[in-house]
Amino acid sequence: MMELIKKTNVATNAQLETLSKKDVIDEEEHEVRKNVDNSTVEHPISIDQKTDPSNMDTKSIQTSDDMRSRFEKTMKIFSFVASYKLILPVYITAAVFNFLLFVILGGYEFSEMEKNNPPIFARDQGGLFTFHTGCRSSWSVIYVLVSNVAIFLFLEILALILVAFVDRDTWFIKREVFIMVIIQIATAATFFICFAVPIMSTLVDYIVPYGLVWIVENCLETFINVTLPVLYAFIWDHRKTKIRQDLINHTALTYFLSKRKTFNTFLDFCRRSFCVENILCYEMICLYKKSSTIKNRKKLAVNICETFLKPGAVLQLNWSNVSAIYQEISCTVESGVILEQSLFDEVLFVCLTNMTDAFERMKAQNAQVKSHITEWMNSHDRSQQVLQV
Repeated sequence: MMELIKKTNVATNAQLETLSKKDVIDEEEHEVRKNVDNSTVEHPISIDQKTDPSNMDTKSIQTSDDMRSRFEKTMKIFSFVASYKLILPVYITAAVFNFLLFVILGGYEFSEMEKNNPPIFARDQGGLFTFHTGCRSSWSVIYVLVSNVAIFLFLEILALILVAFVDRDTWFIKREVFIMVIIQIATAATFFICFAVPIMSTLVDYIVPYGLVWIVENCLETFINVTLPVLYAFIWDHRKTKIRQDLINHTALTYFLSKRKTFNTFLDFCRRSFCVENILCYEMICLYKKSSTIKNRKKLAVNICETFLKPGAVLQLNWSNVSAIYQEISCTVESGVILEQSLFDEVLFVCLTNMTDAFERMKAQNAQVKSHITEWMNSHDRSQQVLQV
């Protein structure tokens, strides 16, 4: 990674060398741990490996193969869970179930009313299929609602138990899930209490129907799950506009990634942000640049293409031009020409750009990281002024 900084900014390299003196011991025994699915994949770079680049490249290739095989199964499951193949059937099944439940119960009640029997699910002259007059719910409706709510709450509690064992993500999804379950339970309790208290059903319900609590719950759910994430995005984008120019920001990020401890910190943050592909691709490209043999460099290039650039790959980069770049680099690799160190420079820049958002969010959420970066940037500015003088 230090070689990348030397090529991009000479002044930055001088500052990095000054700041890294107190981390010499850590740098000599540098390890990169890949901990995406709560298991750690290590890339130890010992002193012997530094003196023998071929050993380092062989170790890196083996680790890359292990990483790909480990991620493929997990990412395929995640992709299926987040795909329309599962989401659409679940939504359609739930909608059809509730619609059929309403039709069956309403049809049965309507047939009984045709026989001059009192309504089953409503009081007075109302009914599920009676639209010319209003109605109030009966205990039969409450029994149906209790059963329906119990089924969905049971499924939500099962999911909530699974969420409890998951690391806290950086998008506040886990917190939103807990809040929504509490709101749903409170809404159901409010509705049943209002129904059971006579004064509510005979007086208050004529002014403000207590059935509106379900509408309020839906509005809160939309606000928490849709509106708040949009507001978060606006806030983070606003903060991003206040950062310095892209070169300095990329240099700060590169400096942050060059340290073992800070690299692992950012890797864990990316893992909890569900955007680990950029930092993994960045590190593999750095290993490619360090590779000294043609054979190992070609293997690393193939791994990078198949893992991060190939359309539909396990860890495909979020890049509109990824298909064209994949075809271009693949043709270069397969042509048998000597691969240059600059082969993935454009991909490397895209990885840094994609990581900027996560980097800014981490600084906003972690005061220690923000203080560390601020201290480094102040030192960087002072070194720039000295060089200009």
